Amino acid sequence: MVVLKNLLVIVMVLFMVISCDDSDASQNGEDADRVLQDGDAQSDVDEIVEDSEAHSDEDAVDDAFSQIMCDAFEGTERKITGQAAFKDFGAAHAYPNLPMKIALIKNADNYFHFDPNKNGVYVISLNKKSLFSKAYNVDEEELVVSGGAPNAKCTDTLIEQWEITVNQHGVLSDPGVVVKLVATEEEDVTVIIKYKSE
Repeated sequence: MVVLKNLLVIVMVLFMVISCDDSDASQNGEDADRVLQDGDAQSDVDEIVEDSEAHSDEDAVDDAFSQIMCDAFEGTERKITGQAAFKDFGAAHAYPNLPMKIALIKNADNYFHFDPNKNGVYVISLNKKSLFSKAYNVDEEELVVSGGAPNAKCTDTLIEQWEITVNQHGVLSDPGVVVKLVATEEEDVTVIIKYKSE
């Protein structure tokens, strides 16, 4: 009888030890999960901060470029006349980084061109809206164009701003860009073209 009681006591003690171990293990597991969750949350915060900093840097660069365009537009204008036929674009040459006053033909397409010195994104800003139509390479293949909003730093002066993606060097012997403006009136428009980025 005494032996049996001793065995029961031993069994009960072992059960209590095992139960405590299980409880500790469970608690440790919960703590570990909590640490992992906290780490994931911190990682998400870090990513948000990095994205925010990257956007801030991009905004600063865009603001600086917009101001450069505004300042360059105040320079001395050079005058050219738009050409009604694509094949005659060579007669109307625009120089990047200089304001160009273009005399437009009424109720016609008006072509002019500029020579990019490398591939990348070129910005063309105009002091009038609803004139810009398309951009082409010299083989009359359409180029990728985006934008149309005013320059953020001088909205009253540069009414429209377009980005033209040029990827021609090493492909064409003449990597020219031909721009088409469409006018319903005989008028002048001033544009400025500047390289922005790769």
